[in-house]
Amino acid sequence: MKPGKSQNFLLGNLHDFDPAKNAVAYEQLPELDRYMLHRMTEVFGEVTEAFESYQFFRFFQTVQNFCVVDLSNFYLDVAKDRLYISHPDSVRRRSCQTVLAIALENLARSIAPVLCHTAEDIWQYLPYPTPYKSVFESGWVQLDETWKKPELVEKWTRLRAIRTEVNKVLEQARAQKMIGSSLEAKVLLHVPDTQLRQQLRKLNPSGIPRLWLQTPKPELMVREQEPEAALASETLSSDTGEQEWNVNQILSTVLTTLRQVFSENQRVWLTVGVVVGVPITLKVTATVLASIARLPLIGDMLQLVGVGYSAWFVNRYLLRAPNRQELVQKARSLKTEVLGEGSPQLEPETTEPEAEPPAPVQPQPQPRILGERFTVLSNGVDELRYLFLASQVEVLDSPDAIENADYRSQSEQVWVGIVKAEGEKCDRCWNYSPFVGKIIDHSTICERCRAALAGQW
Repeated sequence: MKPGKSQNFLLGNLHDFDPAKNAVAYEQLPELDRYMLHRMTEVFGEVTEAFESYQFFRFFQTVQNFCVVDLSNFYLDVAKDRLYISHPDSVRRRSCQTVLAIALENLARSIAPVLCHTAEDIWQYLPYPTPYKSVFESGWVQLDETWKKPELVEKWTRLRAIRTEVNKVLEQARAQKMIGSSLEAKVLLHVPDTQLRQQLRKLNPSGIPRLWLQTPKPELMVREQEPEAALASETLSSDTGEQEWNVNQILSTVLTTLRQVFSENQRVWLTVGVVVGVPITLKVTATVLASIARLPLIGDMLQLVGVGYSAWFVNRYLLRAPNRQELVQKARSLKTEVLGEGSPQLEPETTEPEAEPPAPVQPQPQPRILGERFTVLSNGVDELRYLFLASQVEVLDSPDAIENADYRSQSEQVWVGIVKAEGEKCDRCWNYSPFVGKIIDHSTICERCRAALAGQW
């Protein structure tokens, strides 16, 4: 992506951003955003040196490399999920826009001496007010010394190298039609370096970050343990606990599904019961009556009972208008219960308005509260799944599972395997999640999108 295209992307994704109102403080930025601010101090520092020494080719190479390698191929690629999926006012999205605004303004300032018209066009189309009417009034690039965090460089350089290896294997799987996009994949990782493996695990929380599943009001749940203790407890979970959870999950899912099917289709089941039960009842009744009719005098007695009941029915419901109205109401209520609200209604004989029967109250599903096992320490940004643009990532202690993967690579630093992602595809973000279809009020989206719609992601 050339500088002009990068700047178009930045402008387009700042359309609802105002630094005076929406900027996120540096202390609250995720580590990825703080790393990018550090990269800007390095890049624009080198650009300044290039101009001061009149090495304009070096200026162009530095800006080009920053726009293509750091922005387009890395940060903007990873940021699309935050910009497009998150709630517009979420910290996850606003923190990204904060970095984009800083990058855009300083890019305009840095290219102004050479690409003056492009720089001025960028400044005039900034979607928020600035103290300066022109880029040439804004001065040179503005960087904060607190953004310099050299301790982040080694960690994120290694993560970007791992991302490059993962992308190679993802491309192999895509070329062989195993997956259509990286979101259809689950990435398996193994690194021999124990310290690096622990760092990767901290960037790969398991479970879901909020109690979204079947919870009427999502709430933020964070472990009270320290991250190291939480990681240790997760690592030491036994196979017995895993099997018990799987059985409980299956039983709970089956029971919940049956309750939902019955509660949502009560009228259908009632209609089926009537259709099946009435012929059987009539057949049994006819058989009993035929047997009784063979007894002496029983036939004459039944005829007298029938005549008497008919006379009572005519006198009770047909001779007087109010009684006829009562009969109509009973027939209408019976038809509504059997056929539903959309069935044709019988018109009353009188024009007096009748009170509508109260609507049946549908039973509310009981919320299913997930346990501590499904809470997670994460800011929704510094995670491997977002770094690799994959639906799931698993960090392994042993490379055995990777050796069985159809698409894999091996180096001294990292083993990478690609398998199909677990769960179903979310209609909103296209990620695959085992929770799609289990969220009561949104059955086609994942737990992240459920929280985003609620303004909490």
